[in-house]
Amino acid sequence: MKIRVPRIIAGVCIGIVALPVLAIGIFVFVWVFLGSNNARDNASSRKRAEMAEISLQWGRLAPFPKTARNFTIRTEGSAFTRTFIGSFTDSPEAISKWLRDSRGVSEGKLEMQDDHSAKYILKMGGGASYGEVTVSADGSSVSFKIEWS
Repeated sequence: MKIRVPRIIAGVCIGIVALPVLAIGIFVFVWVFLGSNNARDNASSRKRAEMAEISLQWGRLAPFPKTARNFTIRTEGSAFTRTFIGSFTDSPEAISKWLRDSRGVSEGKLEMQDDHSAKYILKMGGGASYGEVTVSADGSSVSFKIEWS
């Protein structure tokens, strides 16, 4: 069997060019077709309910208080990352109980802020990479951020 060096070299050259083109094509496909459309998700009440449930799981948080008011949640990120950002208001007593009932908070770390708010760095679950809950100085409002990447 006779090996034809020019054909082998041509095949290697085509492979060198084709592989990056294929990789870029796969990346664009994933980004465009499989990535989440944040604006669409943020406008959907069903998706926002899913975001809230996932935030509770990943942050190892107790269910949000039934008396919570002004609840908001939105998502940021891409097909490779996901961040849920939310907030709500309630009585300081209800928020204190929610914090006590949340394992991610009790097993996490407390950082007092210059404005006298309390930031809890959560002990995460579900493969999430970072989470925090911040409670206002008067104890009546909560903001949270849960990240996965």
